[in-house]
Amino acid sequence: MSTRKFKGLPLVACAGLIFMGLFPQAEARPVQQWLPDQLTDKAQIVCNGIPVKVTITDQKGQIQLLTNAPDPIRIVSATIKVLGTIKGHVNPEIEIHYPNLDDEALRAKGINGVINGPQQIYLQTGQRYRFYLNPVPGHTWYVGALNGEFDDGFAVQELGAKESDADTPLLKDEAVKIATDYLLRQHPWFGQEFKAVLPKNFSASRPLQWTVVFYPKVPKVYPDWTSGAEIVINADRSIDADSWISARPPVTVPNPSMLNQVVRVTYMVHATAIQRPDGTTFYTGEMKVARGTLEKIEKGTITVHLTKPDDRYKLDRDVIFIQDIKSIDLLL
Repeated sequence: MSTRKFKGLPLVACAGLIFMGLFPQAEARPVQQWLPDQLTDKAQIVCNGIPVKVTITDQKGQIQLLTNAPDPIRIVSATIKVLGTIKGHVNPEIEIHYPNLDDEALRAKGINGVINGPQQIYLQTGQRYRFYLNPVPGHTWYVGALNGEFDDGFAVQELGAKESDADTPLLKDEAVKIATDYLLRQHPWFGQEFKAVLPKNFSASRPLQWTVVFYPKVPKVYPDWTSGAEIVINADRSIDADSWISARPPVTVPNPSMLNQVVRVTYMVHATAIQRPDGTTFYTGEMKVARGTLEKIEKGTITVHLTKPDDRYKLDRDVIFIQDIKSIDLLL
């Protein structure tokens, strides 16, 4: 039985997967990442659509994670133009209701944000999404298939730019097959017995991707410089540029032999030391991955010419402090 609660709202309550614990507010909390396979089973309606109208209603309530203090919410109503139906039957235009944190009520309490708050549905008119929905008995509108969960945002996911209006969700087994076929075409010596798979769903707020990870189970059988591979499959079934196949076990310090080679660098940025009340220290920060050609090794830094430029900052090169590096892979 889920201990998450909506109060004072005519919403459908759903039993949830308890995947979270109570953590100090300064630290991140685990979040249940719902896979499209699970969402398809949980939803009566799966469809692709575009919001044509999004309205904050007068309906108010509260949302609560376990025994934490409840947070105020307002119900949002969105009118959706249906582009294609994958499961169930719906009209060409539907209405959905979903909760969002009530920023106005929070500011009235002097709160300018909720640390470790819920991951919720946020819609923009004109953007294409895939909706996992359930009807509400006695009403004409729908709610997300995770309605009643503290983190209900995974019930709506952006469509990738190359996905068609009628594309179906990319499920686990298909993603694994695409990744395996690609790897064996590129490097047939990997062999089927080499495979160990860890699929992941990245984020509710971005188009779906799967990462399929391959580990060497019997290293002596294969070249001793092979440490594994990650094949990233986009929602449109294409291989993402973030995929990699290692040509050397990862190291933490670069050496001159890596210059002008294609590398994958995992490193920490914005690291901050925080003291706990018990005197111990933990570090917060963002783990980043840079993939590209290692151009320079200088005192204290390396420069990577990025294969996939960072669109957020319009950068085609990344200068990384060596002390922040967690691992460097030389790629095939």
